Amino acid sequence: MAVIDPSDLTFNGTEIRAFAEAVIEQMVEYPTMEQLHDVRSGIVAKQQIAILGHLSKITRKDLGCGNGKLDKNIPLSEKFWDPVNLKIWLSECWDQFEQTFMVYYLNVGKDKPDLTTTEIFSQWLVDEVGDAGVKDALRIAWFADTAADNVADGGNLTAGVEPLDYTMLDGFWKQIFAIVAGDASRKTTIANNAGVSYAAQAFDDDDTTNKVATGILQNLVMNADRRLRASADKAIWATRSLTDQYIRERVSVTNIELAYTRLESGIDSLTIMGVPVYVMDQWDDVIQSDFDNGTKYYLPHRAIMSTKANLPIGFDTAVGPKDFDVFYDKMSETSNIKGLYKMDVKVIEDYLVQAAY
Repeated sequence: MAVIDPSDLTFNGTEIRAFAEAVIEQMVEYPTMEQLHDVRSGIVAKQQIAILGHLSKITRKDLGCGNGKLDKNIPLSEKFWDPVNLKIWLSECWDQFEQTFMVYYLNVGKDKPDLTTTEIFSQWLVDEVGDAGVKDALRIAWFADTAADNVADGGNLTAGVEPLDYTMLDGFWKQIFAIVAGDASRKTTIANNAGVSYAAQAFDDDDTTNKVATGILQNLVMNADRRLRASADKAIWATRSLTDQYIRERVSVTNIELAYTRLESGIDSLTIMGVPVYVMDQWDDVIQSDFDNGTKYYLPHRAIMSTKANLPIGFDTAVGPKDFDVFYDKMSETSNIKGLYKMDVKVIEDYLVQAAY
């Protein structure tokens, strides 16, 4: 399938003739993976993650010579990286551009089919694919689920969304749901998520009066394992819907605007009880586009507290989703962008996660 569909544009030879005249659709800027995750390379095959605990209660009253030897062991546990192969492959035939303003950027003569040396590829499409690949990797990291399916088939994916966009591995949310299933104390329930409609799920004036989001985020911090609370690297990741509601509640009480801090690479942040909160706009975008059953969203308000090191993303190469080739194939007369990389994500220590959803 062509990357550029000429049927999306009208063309009679008198329309725009330069990229500078085109309007690039504005989009929300997402954070880089490195901002919020420990990104690791060299994950090429199933690989052990050894988790070493600590000794405790090794001291007893001395009962005399030859007595008092204790049988104690350092607790050990393990998880495994199990990376899967992911592919990016987009192909374009030159004749698609004959029916758009991009015809002015084509080569001429025998070189016309080769798009890889044109401004179309080198200054636009390659960058677009690189950005899309990174955003895909973040979406997969958080929302992938090997059992994902559409609503009509018993899953949570919006009708028309392709399950293959999510079934490559089990992402952070799938792992967090499993952690909570084994230890309910790791979760704070967000009652609005149970609403039977979009309107019922939305925060309202009563929620603002009752400081619902404030309570959710405070419980997220206060109910966390003491080891997580003591961590100097702890942080909160949260949907925009939840942090916006928290700001409404603060303003309603103090009448003083609580401003977001804009960090590099387009991520908004604020602080709650001394803990930095990163606003995950991508979560809101993904949930609203791909987890909508036509009546309500699947868990539209979410947050977790953890550490960057506890939520690593592993790749086989240092560049991950940006590891692709651009080449022209003379036999098919197509210009291609093709990449292949391995990826997995892992919640390392379960107790270092506190979730709200």
